[in-house]
Amino acid sequence: MKTQTLKISNRKRGNRISMKFDKKEISLDKYAGQWVAFLRRKIVGNSKSLKKLFKEMEKKRIEGKVTFFPVPKKGVIHIY
Repeated sequence: MKTQTLKISNRKRGNRISMKFDKKEISLDKYAGQWVAFLRRKIVGNSKSLKKLFKEMEKKRIEGKVTFFPVPKKGVIHIY
């Protein structure tokens, strides 16, 4: 099984928010301040509320392992 590297950056270059899976970078600018749901390196849903997003995933009957992630607002840096 291949390990996935997940990085999020909120760089000064244009204040972009993006996430990197291995070598593929996904822009998260339009999801700033929201929760997103990922499944196999793709965004399958988003909402301002984690509870609403979770219910949306149940409603869509998405199979597999979904990862929920809060996208920081622009200008805010989160360090994990």
